[in-house]
Amino acid sequence: MADQCDSIKAAINAMMPNTVHRYCIWHMLAKLPTKLSRVLDGKIAKAEFKALFFDNINVVEFERRWTDYIKKYNLEERDWFYKLYLEKEKWVPVYLNDHFWDGMLSTQRSEGMHAFFDGFITRQSTLKLFVQQYELAIRAKFEKELEAEYRSRCFEPKCLSEFAWEEKFQTCYTREVFEFFQVQLRKLYHREISTPEDHQAIAGVENYIILDYSFRRFNTRDPFVFTVEYTPIGEYLSCSCKWFETRGILCCHILKALSHRRINNVNERYILRRWRKDVVRPHLKRFFLGGYSRMTSEYMMYIELLKHLERVCDIALDTEVMRRYIKYHLNRLEHDLLNWDDDQMIIPDWEFEDTHDGEGEGEGEGDEVHKQLVEVELEVIGGVEVVGRCVGRGGGRGHGRGCGRGGGRGGGKTGLAEGIEQDDGTIPPQSSLPDLNDEANWEIKDLTV
Repeated sequence: MADQCDSIKAAINAMMPNTVHRYCIWHMLAKLPTKLSRVLDGKIAKAEFKALFFDNINVVEFERRWTDYIKKYNLEERDWFYKLYLEKEKWVPVYLNDHFWDGMLSTQRSEGMHAFFDGFITRQSTLKLFVQQYELAIRAKFEKELEAEYRSRCFEPKCLSEFAWEEKFQTCYTREVFEFFQVQLRKLYHREISTPEDHQAIAGVENYIILDYSFRRFNTRDPFVFTVEYTPIGEYLSCSCKWFETRGILCCHILKALSHRRINNVNERYILRRWRKDVVRPHLKRFFLGGYSRMTSEYMMYIELLKHLERVCDIALDTEVMRRYIKYHLNRLEHDLLNWDDDQMIIPDWEFEDTHDGEGEGEGEGDEVHKQLVEVELEVIGGVEVVGRCVGRGGGRGHGRGCGRGGGRGGGKTGLAEGIEQDDGTIPPQSSLPDLNDEANWEIKDLTV
């Protein structure tokens, strides 16, 4: 969402061709008084222009009302209105309702950034102060989000009705989203519905005409007509107001149809994941050291370790194979830490890079070392006991660069045969070693006993 600046439009088209560029209505309304200069009843003309923006329910109605507005105030020769009409797909809601906007209109100047840094910086703030206050602002926003997360999980708002689908939304939605949904639920009293037999157009699709009396236009309540379509096969719902498509929450017109038809269940596709309180949000675990400058060094080290562990968990959260892989290696890691011996443990002499940020310095060598570790770090799987691990029971401190596969026996050689023995002391053939690509070898054992 941006201004009607030609430079911004050119940059968006060049760098983000698949992005929907929507004009900020605040900037348009700010320019309107000068564009309506020398027009009689300028205040009324401005109010009617706002109605053109907010009160249209379909393209046909907008076209008719725009033509009447231009003729009424003799604006045919004004280039600004002409260009505005040519770019109507960028600012008129009825042309943008096929895209998800989460209710954003930007009716106030830079409302997002102004609210975000409110109380932390002013017009007189220096760049240095901005950098310092930025971390504090981030911390404050995350604390508020954590508070909202706590309220959603621990306090459920009461239902307004006895509809089964409202109880379902109550258990799924966050508290704030559910309260926003209940606003739509309260509007059922201002809606009237007709039977589907009067408007049946397609076989298998039920059409309901909803008369909406909640809109006030010039101190009168004229009904707006909306159409709700319901397909029993597949439980598909849609409304001509496009509320769900733009905001992600079912509108009052669909709720009226559900109530009229006595439908108790709503398909899961109409409960967006972004609104649910029972999902894991990794960004809530982020930690900003700059916002906590007085914490102890021990706590800083703890947070640093926790950050790496949480990053791994976030990566593997949605994959069963990755979760099993992590459980196995965490079990191994816990065993090694509980049985730590400085004389026996061999610590690799390299530093790990943040691999999630792309390829870092020395990453190629680190990847090779990691590959070697993964190949030999299985113990008692497939009948083979691995005793020459880089962090394990090796007989010496072989500090070869990258702690090669034979790191536990002597001078850090990289041969596969070095450092791997069976119970009888013989070296197994390479083909008998467990294959990590085979999930059957990923048996998690309790090594903490």
